[in-house]
Amino acid sequence: MEKIVLEFTKDGKFRQHLGEGKMQNTIESTFEVQNDKIISLDQDTKEKAESKYTIKDDTLTILYEGMENKYIKRK
Repeated sequence: MEKIVLEFTKDGKFRQHLGEGKMQNTIESTFEVQNDKIISLDQDTKEKAESKYTIKDDTLTILYEGMENKYIKRK
């Protein structure tokens, strides 16, 4: 499993950093939150994705296409 870092900014930008070092790839998107969903739009492909999410303590849980992934907030 490669390292994945999700970055959400206050101005609606969403970056997914996949891998590390020279092998790192970043996917740039925009996002909005509607109720319990994160809706993102990939800047390159214009692909729209919709995921359910929950936040408990420092853990973000995202349910996308039937798969649940957990992300821990970096401090």
